Amino acid sequence: MSLLAWLGLMLRRGVRAWRSADGLAQQHAGLFLAAPMAILTSGLFSFSYRSKPFSIYLFILLAALAFLDQSRRTLP
Repeated sequence: MSLLAWLGLMLRRGVRAWRSADGLAQQHAGLFLAAPMAILTSGLFSFSYRSKPFSIYLFILLAALAFLDQSRRTLP
């Protein structure tokens, strides 16, 4: 349950970063938002949650989303 809540929080931050960004940053946020969704969707059909795409790549992409959201808040 806590993993689901954490994923929801991170994806919400990603959507917020995507909606508030402009130009190239919006394209990057869209890419970093689509990639975790693809990993989660493929995880439902083919591999387990202990696999490499889920355990490594998903968290790297979510960290990129968090960085975009944080940089949006700190830049003037």
